[in-house]
Amino acid sequence: MVKYMRKRKNKKQVRLIIGLSICLLLIMTAGYAAFNANLTLLVKANIYNIKDKCFTTADNGDNAVIIIDYDQACGSDVVIPEKIKGKTVTTIGDTAWNSYKVFNHKGLTSVVIPDTVTYIGSNAFWGNNISNVKFGNRLEVIKTEAFASNSLKQLSFPPSLTYIGTGAFYNNYLTSLPALDNINYESGAFALNSITGNEAFVYGRKSDGTIDYTTLNSYAGRSPSNFVLPGTIKTIVYYALRGLNVETLTLPAGIETLEADSLMQLKATTLNIPSSIKNIAKYAINESANVKTINIDRKINTISGAPWGAKNATVNWTGTN
Repeated sequence: MVKYMRKRKNKKQVRLIIGLSICLLLIMTAGYAAFNANLTLLVKANIYNIKDKCFTTADNGDNAVIIIDYDQACGSDVVIPEKIKGKTVTTIGDTAWNSYKVFNHKGLTSVVIPDTVTYIGSNAFWGNNISNVKFGNRLEVIKTEAFASNSLKQLSFPPSLTYIGTGAFYNNYLTSLPALDNINYESGAFALNSITGNEAFVYGRKSDGTIDYTTLNSYAGRSPSNFVLPGTIKTIVYYALRGLNVETLTLPAGIETLEADSLMQLKATTLNIPSSIKNIAKYAINESANVKTINIDRKINTISGAPWGAKNATVNWTGTN
């Protein structure tokens, strides 16, 4: 009987200990969750500033901020202030930054950027109807497709500008280009605009900064009636002929390389490629539904990857080499 009572008492003690342990664990878990939630709020509070009327900003150190979003209700003509809540605006953020849109697809028609801004991020003003932009005199960098798909007809860059990213001014209505002598511009920076004649051909740069007439960086025209590529060109780079609207595109003898997306969204129904071609990237003619026939003056399978992204095209191998 005594042994039985001891066993029963021991079982009660074990149950009590287990119960207390579970309660303690639950309390600790809840406390950790609350602490973690508070910590997250503190971190967010340190990163994000409260929205100041039209602009949402993020801290950028040294009493500076990045603009990461804009309230479209504030209007289509935007004058960006030099300071927001006492902090200097130095950067226009990238559209992909933390899922914010910045000024992307906000129905804008004009933009004034202050002298304090040195950097404009990727896709920051993409897809508006901007016909006029004034850059500040300290601007250094304009990133990928920052002003793509707008209505710009003229540009004026400050002497401070040193870099223009891929497709930065793609699909506008520029009728001329400012001097680019001291600017490093990436492929397709000015593709699909409204420049005519030889000025529409924007060439690459050599390592010493001189013009490389063998590399086509951008064709800054749109729908030329008589399109002939210069015979000096050996390489057509990414985005260079994107969106070109011609019935037939005949590449000149001497062309050796078509980079990825170099002929992206080509509107031609027929593409003629000469025997000089050596390399065609897998998606050189990507998203080109209009292209139905590709005639290539090479033996079959001497260039891999056909039809190079032009899914509706038939490839005719006509060469002997």
